[in-house]
Amino acid sequence: MTEEKLLAEMERLKQGIARPGATLEDKKRFIEVVQRILENRGDEHCIQLRGTSAHHVALCFCAAAFNTTYFEQMRKHTPRPEARRLGQAAWLSALPPLTGAESIGDFIACVGYGIANDIIAPEKGARLLYAAQVAQSNQRVVQKHEEKRETRRRGPYRKGQESDPAQDQDTNYENSPNPMESIGYKK
Repeated sequence: MTEEKLLAEMERLKQGIARPGATLEDKKRFIEVVQRILENRGDEHCIQLRGTSAHHVALCFCAAAFNTTYFEQMRKHTPRPEARRLGQAAWLSALPPLTGAESIGDFIACVGYGIANDIIAPEKGARLLYAAQVAQSNQRVVQKHEEKRETRRRGPYRKGQESDPAQDQDTNYENSPNPMESIGYKK
């Protein structure tokens, strides 16, 4: 494919992934097109996801953010180091939030990949991984607290109890001539 066709394909895909119903396949295809354009130009700074990392959703989003920003800056004739710095900032802004167990794992994968491929400086990466560690331990504490709350024994007359024993038919003492006898007490 010529660069003109790749650029047209990239513009079409860019509009497609901007809409809310965009699929992961559309985003992967966009990343591939941007990578091919950069490879055709002999640019070694594009992020190329291969193997199992190509199927990791969070890594795809981070790589797409980096490649798109880098490519746009190169089109504007921005110096390569500045374009790379802006691409790195885009990678960081695409990191998943530290909100749940799965997103924490995705965050760690993106940071690890970024450190290994010189996208994230090791010092900054260490701070980000520490933040993920804190979020992960906090997630465990919250999970244990919720489990304890669910398994805690509920006392009588509390919300969630099926019925109030005093209101049951068997133990209605008001209609009995001698309430004490109805429970087995004899004089």
